[in-house]
Amino acid sequence: MIIGILAESSNDSEPLKEIIRKIITEKLNTNLSFITFESNTGIFADMNKASKLFFEAEPNCHIAIYLNDLDDQPSRCKKIRQWATNYCSKNAQGIIVVGCPDPTFEQWFISEENAVKNVLGLDSAEPLPYNGQHPKTRMENMVYKNQDITISKKSAYINIAKKLNIGVLKERNRSFKRFYDEFVKSLQPS
Repeated sequence: MIIGILAESSNDSEPLKEIIRKIITEKLNTNLSFITFESNTGIFADMNKASKLFFEAEPNCHIAIYLNDLDDQPSRCKKIRQWATNYCSKNAQGIIVVGCPDPTFEQWFISEENAVKNVLGLDSAEPLPYNGQHPKTRMENMVYKNQDITISKKSAYINIAKKLNIGVLKERNRSFKRFYDEFVKSLQPS
């Protein structure tokens, strides 16, 4: 199975691959590969280009995931979902699952704090530090201000994603649960 991922950056797409591997392994026994497209901005301007890469080039993807932080702008997510629905209605081969982490992708990690504590070597009995900060800033501070580790943000995110408990994350984070449910539904034969 080939999965396309359109995300804002590799800090999102690389850990998302690990999350998808966990979900796929739980549901299917299949080989998995990815084609990624990072927009380095919001994804809306690159959705058409990504769709051509995912569905019109060889090899083509079975499913594409479009991941864009909600950033307290529900209209942005609605616009992306409408675009994806319209594209898929005109292209039978296209299956696009939209993920809109609320407010950002980093919140998915914070919601399943045990993986964060494990990877960053934080005390499991203590709450995550930097409470009250925006999730993106909070995760960056946990990585960069942690004197006990020397790891890049991307590596930390990938390692956290590998350790996420998907069941716990589904219970604690509504935007992840919606993404999970839509992705699992897309895996089922029509």
